[in-house]
Amino acid sequence: MVSWAVLLVALPALAAAVEKSNIEVKNQAFQEVEVVSARGVKELRQVPAEKVMPGTDVIYVTTVKNVGPKPAENIIIDNPVPAHMQFRTETPDMKAAQVEVSVDGGQQFGPLSALQVTDGPGRKRPAQGKDVTHVRFKVAQPLPPGDVSQFHFRATLQ
Repeated sequence: MVSWAVLLVALPALAAAVEKSNIEVKNQAFQEVEVVSARGVKELRQVPAEKVMPGTDVIYVTTVKNVGPKPAENIIIDNPVPAHMQFRTETPDMKAAQVEVSVDGGQQFGPLSALQVTDGPGRKRPAQGKDVTHVRFKVAQPLPPGDVSQFHFRATLQ
């Protein structure tokens, strides 16, 4: 299973911004593990996703920082969903960004409910989480100089 871990951690983000050179993008992959606190309370903690078994959720976190002197506008982050991962539809972070998905390798984006895929001999059906190939975050507001925004989505290893 170590080969899966390498696949999961190597999540590239394709960032498109008006001022690309002024935006830093960092991607991380986490999984949740149950730990017992010093008080004996069970808690979930996010740790780097190094070894992931089938059925495990991975939380993909993209951090965007404006390192330029002016507010950054029109920031769009396209994250491919890694192979053998199924996008979890209920989990995109929608607080600071508009979230769209693609089911055709990143060619077209939109709300999952508006997308269709072709199944079998030309039959179309509504797209589902298992069909998602990319997740797009469109940053809702200009990002001031020095500010950081984070976006995340979950996917399950098949």
